Amino acid sequence: MTGDAQTSRVTPAFWASVLLVILISWLVLRYEIRSAPFHGDESNWIASGYYYTDLLLAADPTWAKWDCPSCGAWGSLNLHMGQWLIGLPLKAYSVVRLGGQEFNQYYGFTQPLEVNQAQGRVPPEEMWLFARHVSIVFGVLTCVVAFAVGFLGAGWLAGWLFVALLLANPSFVESATRAMTDVHYNFFLLCFVLAATWWLMRPTTARRAAIVCGLCAGLACSVKVTGLAVTGLVFVILVIYALLLHRFRVRDALAHLVLFAIVAVGVV
Repeated sequence: MTGDAQTSRVTPAFWASVLLVILISWLVLRYEIRSAPFHGDESNWIASGYYYTDLLLAADPTWAKWDCPSCGAWGSLNLHMGQWLIGLPLKAYSVVRLGGQEFNQYYGFTQPLEVNQAQGRVPPEEMWLFARHVSIVFGVLTCVVAFAVGFLGAGWLAGWLFVALLLANPSFVESATRAMTDVHYNFFLLCFVLAATWWLMRPTTARRAAIVCGLCAGLACSVKVTGLAVTGLVFVILVIYALLLHRFRVRDALAHLVLFAIVAVGVV
């Protein structure tokens, strides 16, 4: 089925299905919120989330602060989109519910959990659970995008199958219920897949799709630096595949690659 035919079937029933995906994925992930054991990285992402959110809100351009050697792998190793997506909701929650309390301790992986708790290197439970709920929101959005990818590519059954496979995958459920940036990264990668599917199936709007692909690639890279390499390689492979199918002329395909690269690098 062509992309145009699929798009013509985006009816109220489709949006009802999206709402059902949201409900089911929220219930499944919310039920599993305490299943994944606490991971020391959660302390570090919460602490760095507060740290970089405070820098963002203060509009402080001091490079030494943004570099943050004391933050270790949770500092300038990656760009800071993931920390903001964790830190901004936490900052608002702290102001509204925790009297402005923040968390700024980093987990000591050479010490057992009990020692880290005694040293204050584990966030308060209320803060920790809220941060996990923030991850669940992105897990739900990832399921919605997965449904859209399946629907656009092969119809209703494929969309629901994609969602079912995600929710049945222990690795996905763990990443979507922990206060870490894995789920944010996966969300933007899957948004790229959706945009790339649109690009491949709708040649008449391919330039716009290439721009959206670049946007999603840049956002994925802004969470983890590998995002641009992964999405760039996939997009190049798709361009070669489309050329072999004679869906685009070489000049048009090169133009799409340039658009993708400019937007992705611009976002980064």
